[in-house]
Amino acid sequence: VEKVLVRPDKAKARAHQSDAVREEYTIACPSALKNSTVSNLQWSHLVPELFLSTYIARDEEVNVSSDADRVYLWNVNFIERPEFELHSTQRIERAIFSPFASELVIAGCQSGKLCVYDLRAQKEPVARSSPSAESHRSPITGLEFVGGRNSNNLISVSEEGRLCVWSLHSLDSPVRK
Repeated sequence: VEKVLVRPDKAKARAHQSDAVREEYTIACPSALKNSTVSNLQWSHLVPELFLSTYIARDEEVNVSSDADRVYLWNVNFIERPEFELHSTQRIERAIFSPFASELVIAGCQSGKLCVYDLRAQKEPVARSSPSAESHRSPITGLEFVGGRNSNNLISVSEEGRLCVWSLHSLDSPVRK
């Protein structure tokens, strides 16, 4: 069981700056995560009751297939189990919701690959970046969208210090690096 602080509604937060974070929920994490640490949390911009979490194993003796290759999406209205569980063949370092499409989640992997998930589809990615000389070759440590609804790009940063600009329409290689 983990305790997760949940942000209050924005109007209340503005009225009471000292209560910026005031509600607390207890979520029951899957038993497979008992030796894992939360490595990433992010709230959905479009579905306020939804947040995602990624995990890293605390012990070094983790087999290749573990829960560290998953993203869990939680709904604060139903906290008994994750609402969605997204899988990857590689450890997921970072994950974010698309601020423009409520059904899209983007994950950055330890290998430097990006995975795009569509929550309407299966648990597996619907698109992956391809290895290229221009893309990441080390773990992705940061992801962020820039732009607006009609024109946007995904920015990724990796441990090697490389920043890549991606179009989600084509993950063959970054638009810029």
